[in-house]
Amino acid sequence: MPTKRRAYLTEMKTQLTLAVPALLAQIAMISMGFVDMVMTGRVGAVDMAAVALAGSLWVPLVLFGQGLLLAVTPCVAQLRGAGSMRSGEHMQGVGHVMRQGIWMALFISVPLILIVYLVSFHLADMGVEGALGLMTGQYLRAIIWGAPAYLLFVALRCGMEGMALMRPAMFAGFMGLLINIPCNYILIFGKLGLPALGGPGTGVATAIVYWVMFLTMVVYVCRHTYLRELMTWRVWEVPVWATLKKLAGICFPGALAMLFEVTLFAAVALLIAPLGAIQVAGHQVALNFSSLLFMVPLSIGTAATIRTGFALGRKSVEAFGLHGGVFHGVGDHPLEASDRRRLQQRSGGARAGVALAAVCRDLSDYGCRAGGQRRYSAWV
Repeated sequence: MPTKRRAYLTEMKTQLTLAVPALLAQIAMISMGFVDMVMTGRVGAVDMAAVALAGSLWVPLVLFGQGLLLAVTPCVAQLRGAGSMRSGEHMQGVGHVMRQGIWMALFISVPLILIVYLVSFHLADMGVEGALGLMTGQYLRAIIWGAPAYLLFVALRCGMEGMALMRPAMFAGFMGLLINIPCNYILIFGKLGLPALGGPGTGVATAIVYWVMFLTMVVYVCRHTYLRELMTWRVWEVPVWATLKKLAGICFPGALAMLFEVTLFAAVALLIAPLGAIQVAGHQVALNFSSLLFMVPLSIGTAATIRTGFALGRKSVEAFGLHGGVFHGVGDHPLEASDRRRLQQRSGGARAGVALAAVCRDLSDYGCRAGGQRRYSAWV
């Protein structure tokens, strides 16, 4: 086998090894939304629609914050490639970036909470009224208490991914999924002496799950030799604005693009809200389908980001080209969506849901490939 081809296949295997845990972690996160929809559907169509609509408003904003934090991964990977596991100077650099990522997550959570809180009281101005508007607002006011935990989880996850530690986030994601189910059951239906909250109960459960996921990552940090050294309180510094500005600048264009793309689906949800609860729920089915496809190239893009950052840290132009070439060979492959009949079945026959599902099917391939490209190229 030619040397170049062998190197290509080896790199492909390495990137897939990194991408698979990242993909499983993303699937676990998406599955929480699916579980919320299924369990609230047993209460009523209005509860299910409220959860769907609230998610359409919540996700774009939290994804913007998450997009800004993605800059931590390439920065840590580059420092690691430059010898962070052997050099004390680079080791301190990795720790500095990760700690500033934590500060960044806290700063982002403040305006996020304020914006979502204000939006929750102005849903009537957006055409969401009655019981649907009331439940949607209650859900949003519940889930914002988990915003700091989720962003802190993302900051730790990005730092670990930069060190090629992919399994902690995967484990935390599935841990959150397992806890989400009983929490939903207790809060939605009012078990263990608690009041039945219906759809808004999933917002409370999701906030609890976010804190569990963050604490799971903290436990891993405390048990890991290098991470414990990097994140110990003895070495913590105040926010360094130059570092925060650099991190924000790296992924701001990608985060903004992600915000606009996902806001498109949120706008559609608001537009169809007056049509009824079933139509909103059908839209959420289509959105879940598109989100699942989006995670495949996004995970491959994450792996390519790690490998490319490592190559840049080593100042290896040849390795940089190899990593990028493998990404374009693996991550830019068009994805085949399900046929329209399957989407109709998932939408339960709702006319609006079928139409929106078809639109998402047509757009998902472009959006998925663009997401992977953006994750890889935002900082290069």
